[in-house]
Amino acid sequence: MNEAEFDSLDEKKQRDAVKDELNHPNFRKWFKGLLEITEAEIIFFKLSGEERKMRCTLEESKIPDDKKPKQGSTRKISKDSIAVFDLDKNDWRSFRYDSIKEFVFDLDEDADYPPHPEPVILEKDGEFNEGSEISLVDDVVDVEAKTVH
Repeated sequence: MNEAEFDSLDEKKQRDAVKDELNHPNFRKWFKGLLEITEAEIIFFKLSGEERKMRCTLEESKIPDDKKPKQGSTRKISKDSIAVFDLDKNDWRSFRYDSIKEFVFDLDEDADYPPHPEPVILEKDGEFNEGSEISLVDDVVDVEAKTVH
């Protein structure tokens, strides 16, 4: 969907389209990878509807040793949410991808990271394989402004 098509939708359909994009494997994989190399300030909606701002990361060097996941520990991974390390609360928190309102991040000029999510192919089981020409997220993630709309 291009910007003109998105703008022509009513507000509810726009919200639904954004939620679909935020839950898409392209975005989830890209976003997790981003947090593994830098920190970001995320504004999202809690389940109560309250807006929350959090400075978070998955970058190992920024997580204290006593807070790093233990080797061999098993934890159920949700496809709908992401667990991140909250740098201000010094603890783990999670939020749903589709609850993101905005996020801001900085990458070094020489960072070797794609500016947008890599295309993927969804399989019947909901998993993905790299290499597809499908890329739905580009219209939602504004990489230049480093925000998601």
